[in-house]
Amino acid sequence: MLSTPSHGQDTQVGAATLVVVMVLFLVMAMVAAFANRNLIFEQRIASNYYRGSVAMEAADAGVAWTEAQLNGLNVDAACQPTMAAGANRFRDRYLSVDPNTQKLQVSIPPASNTVYFADCSLVAGQGWQCRCPGMGAWTVNAGVAAASAMQPNFRIQLMNQTRADARRPGTIRILSRACSSSGTTSLANGVVQSDCDNELARREKQLGSNWIETDFGFVSALKMPPAAPLTLAGGVASGAAGLGLHNSSPSSSGILLVAGGSAAGLDNSRLDSIPGTPGHLAVITNDSTLAATSATPGRFFSMHFGMSMNSYINQPAMRQVICPAAPGDCAAILLGEYNRGVRMAWVIGPMALSSNITLGTAASPMLVVVMGGLQLSGPMQLTGLFYATGDVTWASPIGQLSLLNGALMSEGNLTVSGNVDIWYQAGIIDALKNRTGSFVRLPGSWWN
Repeated sequence: MLSTPSHGQDTQVGAATLVVVMVLFLVMAMVAAFANRNLIFEQRIASNYYRGSVAMEAADAGVAWTEAQLNGLNVDAACQPTMAAGANRFRDRYLSVDPNTQKLQVSIPPASNTVYFADCSLVAGQGWQCRCPGMGAWTVNAGVAAASAMQPNFRIQLMNQTRADARRPGTIRILSRACSSSGTTSLANGVVQSDCDNELARREKQLGSNWIETDFGFVSALKMPPAAPLTLAGGVASGAAGLGLHNSSPSSSGILLVAGGSAAGLDNSRLDSIPGTPGHLAVITNDSTLAATSATPGRFFSMHFGMSMNSYINQPAMRQVICPAAPGDCAAILLGEYNRGVRMAWVIGPMALSSNITLGTAASPMLVVVMGGLQLSGPMQLTGLFYATGDVTWASPIGQLSLLNGALMSEGNLTVSGNVDIWYQAGIIDALKNRTGSFVRLPGSWWN
């Protein structure tokens, strides 16, 4: 006979099923909670990585920006190019001359370990908004408008020391500190501090921060300076008024002329060397080494500048100047370039200067390389070094001043008429060697 389960047995089976279902629901809930916890955790990790990457990119942008500024032209307080009177270059604003080495060094402001030199904030729709205040005048930029999107920023410090065992003169260190936000915090004492410098604010606002240090070396504009006011691969021919050559610098032995060719028309009364040395004894002509450079294009140039022309023109601080077609006057253009901060000019094609201009100063001379002939006419006062790959002609009215303080170099010949004087001054040549040039990154000096 068949039997049927009782009501009590049905209840027991239902209770067991309920227990199993509840256990499964509990397990599923725990799995869902654990998965959700992992998701939130991973989202936070991703967010931190993102903010850290943004700060890293901003710090790297700060290094590249500073490199461009060190090799740039005159800027205003917003780091923008300017032609305003009294404006100066970024390097002139923050670097000075080391009295011991005569090379560039950082002008250290008070409390240099906490004071920055410049800073930039990335504002949506406007790009990087920067500030280049005067030496030691940096304060936290509390004027950046709040925004819903991140506004990364970087701040720049310049230092003289390097990680090398012995400090290399002319080497500076750039410290770029960056943050994923441009906010500020007011402290209890009323001081406004960057959120990135305030650890509590950085944690509360979940900000990413990073820093990069790298060393920059100085590439001289004139690695092997000439020893004479006039250096030629060819020869020189002077008119009746004679060519005035002056060099009283003992470091260069008072040499007045070094030429691969001959010298005609020089007046000994207009040749001034160091005391006790007759002028004609300080003139070197028919130099076989210089004469031989004409057979190898670029050899004369590399002997004095330490690199090929192709490398030299690609220096970060070099600027190309476009002059009017010969015989157009380039004086106003060249003077305008100098006034906006150009100290290394490369002129493709011949250049003519026929205006009465005053170009350059002893403290800040100009180096001009002319790819072709150079024609100078009329009274003028030039300070620096002029180099021409072609012949040079210089005509000046009798009784009027035509003066070059520095040096003249040519791969060709020089022809002079009228009163022309070239004064070799050690201070100007030193400025071209030790303070005129480009800053470049030193390999292996990057740290973060």
